[in-house]
Amino acid sequence: MGTCFKCRNSCVYVDVTKDKSIKDLFGGPCDFCRNIFCKDCSKLTSSEIRALMTQSRVIVFFYQDCMANIKQIGNIQKDSEDIKLKFSALQQNVSNMKEDIQNLQSQVTSAPKSYAQALASTTSTLQKDISDIKNSAEFISQCYEDQKTELVKATETLKKYDTENSALKQNIKMLETKMFFSEQKEKENKVIISGLKQVSTANISETVKTVFRRLSLESLQYKQCYKLNNKDNSPILVELNNKQDRACLFKKRKDIGKISAESCGLHGGTIYFNEDLTMENQKLFKLARDARKQKLIGATYTYLGLVYVKKDANSPAVKILSEDNLKELY
Repeated sequence: MGTCFKCRNSCVYVDVTKDKSIKDLFGGPCDFCRNIFCKDCSKLTSSEIRALMTQSRVIVFFYQDCMANIKQIGNIQKDSEDIKLKFSALQQNVSNMKEDIQNLQSQVTSAPKSYAQALASTTSTLQKDISDIKNSAEFISQCYEDQKTELVKATETLKKYDTENSALKQNIKMLETKMFFSEQKEKENKVIISGLKQVSTANISETVKTVFRRLSLESLQYKQCYKLNNKDNSPILVELNNKQDRACLFKKRKDIGKISAESCGLHGGTIYFNEDLTMENQKLFKLARDARKQKLIGATYTYLGLVYVKKDANSPAVKILSEDNLKELY
């Protein structure tokens, strides 16, 4: 996936079981700075990270330093509003004082001398207060301008992050598409045989050859075969040499019909042959089968590891790459 922005360690997919088709993601992108952080630095669980990497995720993740920046911008905006209110109040006080001075001066000519002296003293005090208020207003105004400058810088930074975020989203979308088809390519020649019991690890290969003989495919070669788990009835994964052999196997299976383990001299019930689907396509195929049961679609099947759906018997097959593709057919 990339390199952790903090510790510079690689954030990659790693196997979590012996099954190479089941993988867990270590590393997650921040929705603010769009940098990738490993599992340890992001302090997220594996489940949260897998949720963040899905195309339709509903949660957001902010790295701790980015969260602090977001809070700082909010504080700057709040301080700016407080300064505006204080400055407006000071202006009103100055206006009221000026009116008081004008009223007092208009009465000087008719007032006694002592009253005039008192008026002069009061006027001097008021003028000093006005001067102090003016100095305070200028200081507050300067603070407001400084805060405004900081807010502009923060806004520009956010715009930059937004642009980078859009570019990163496009890159991630492209990488997800490449990864999807790469994983699909790796599975297209694999077949899963299920329905057998009491198959030991030592005789897996002989069991596969026995099933192939039942299909009259004695000459069919394969690269490898192994059980998907250690259970008695574990499915067996067989990797064929090419798509032609895979097509031949499924055609024989269709021509013969149901095959029982007993007819092959093996233990178990009905033998099934299925494609090796990715985790995402397994989910899509299940949703498609559920939709068919609800009669929302006519049919569904898989071919070369991909899911296809037909709206009804006369409709063309539609390739399903996402849940949205499937819902469009309802």
